[in-house]
Amino acid sequence: MGEDKSISNQEIYQILLKLSSTCEHIQKQNEDIKSEVQECRETFSKEIEELKAENKELREEVENLNRKVNAVERKLKKFNVIFYGLKEEEGELKNAEFLLEIINNKLNTPCKSNDIRDYYRIKSKDSEQNNPLIVEFIHYKLVTSILENSSKLKGSGIFVSKDYIQEDYQKRKYLYSKLREAKHNRKEARIKNNTLIIDGVEFTYEDLVEKEQHISQSDIEVIERKEASQKRKKTAISPLEHPRKRVTTRSQERRNN
Repeated sequence: MGEDKSISNQEIYQILLKLSSTCEHIQKQNEDIKSEVQECRETFSKEIEELKAENKELREEVENLNRKVNAVERKLKKFNVIFYGLKEEEGELKNAEFLLEIINNKLNTPCKSNDIRDYYRIKSKDSEQNNPLIVEFIHYKLVTSILENSSKLKGSGIFVSKDYIQEDYQKRKYLYSKLREAKHNRKEARIKNNTLIIDGVEFTYEDLVEKEQHISQSDIEVIERKEASQKRKKTAISPLEHPRKRVTTRSQERRNN
């Protein structure tokens, strides 16, 4: 005769107690884990905000340093003039006679050798052209006089320009591209004091960039609307385009009956 394997109610009750205790323990563990996760999230969120604030401060410090460096560089370059198109001669840097001849005779600007602090060639990207010549003057009035008389070099193949820092050079390059664009569209345009004037309206570099970004965003929105419209047209099938329902012999028989 086999053993009696029946479980008494008391045993079942004890098992249920253990299960209940285990469930409570697991639930408490889950709550502890949730609490730890929440604490971690709050800690990470706080650290991220601190890092963002620190990065913002660092960016501002870098921008301030760049502004200070640019201000110093502008001050130094204020006394410089760049000559383009001057033929390079052997031994030209030993004396400034060729340079004084251009400044005095062609630019009608009185200048002596001791008015020039230094002059040197800078490497050009185009090796076929003569490298630009930077001339550093002692007096700023010489710079302004040379630039004011620069139109007298027209037709000689020689051009003069202020020595801009890289940031200002890129801005002026952009302004001149917009100047050519305006003239191509038969508009009256000129550049004065780092400002583009088109049909009497003044535009700074920042104005033009902001305007271009706004136009670009508008163009993107127009394109997106057109694409969405085309997609709707493709999904909306005409009733004539619906495939005809196939009628089998069996379905026809059911209809007849």
